[in-house]
Amino acid sequence: MPKFSTLYMAIAAMNALSTILEFAKDDRDNKALLFRAITTVNWITITIMQLRWERQEALEASEDEEAEESGSPERIEA
Repeated sequence: MPKFSTLYMAIAAMNALSTILEFAKDDRDNKALLFRAITTVNWITITIMQLRWERQEALEASEDEEAEESGSPERIEA
């Protein structure tokens, strides 16, 4: 199963394409264009947040594995 960030990237790309196509229309609806642009920016923001979260999770998992391999006691987190 793909990561959520991959799915979010696909959604953001489809929304960006939809925004571009709406902008390219001769009889474009400015309200629809604005809503599509806002939706695209929202999905890009969600994607960035998800990527950062996944990266942090991977970093914490690798730190935990290193701690287990070295035999050091676990970290105590507040």
